[in-house]
Amino acid sequence: MAASCSIGKKATQQRFCDEYLVSFNAYQAALNAGYSNNTARKCELLHLPKIQTYLQAAMAKTAERLEITHDMILRELAKVAFANMGDYYDENAVLKPMNQLTPDQKAAIQQYQLIDAVGDYGERAGELSKIKLHNKMAALDKIARHTGFYAASQSSKSKVQSQQSKLILEGAGKSGS
Repeated sequence: MAASCSIGKKATQQRFCDEYLVSFNAYQAALNAGYSNNTARKCELLHLPKIQTYLQAAMAKTAERLEITHDMILRELAKVAFANMGDYYDENAVLKPMNQLTPDQKAAIQQYQLIDAVGDYGERAGELSKIKLHNKMAALDKIARHTGFYAASQSSKSKVQSQQSKLILEGAGKSGS
């Protein structure tokens, strides 16, 4: 996946960037680019400003080419994060067929299996259905990080703690007079 622009001086750094853009695994990308195991393990290459700039530009170019927006990514994550397992079953607790699911419900599915159940004598005894949704907590975490929810929560917590400390100090000042 060679990019049209280059990083500059070192061919091994360019190779590292190209490998990283394929796997997003810095350790493996460094090894594939010809760096030693020790250098690869340190992951210092990702901290070099010219490599960071190059990777950011390459990822932005890919996103632009694919017309991927932050909103599109968040909408897909929301399908997973807010999927409800109960929506996949009918009133008899039987898994709904795929043709009865909405596109948003289908997007949240990681695995959908229909397995023929076999009796003691090899005859078909029924059908076993299994469904597995994508990781809801991981999707919620990604949404929270992307929207700055954790930073806002931390900021609110700091403000509350600051106000509590102020009240305690004021109370201590009044009782000491």
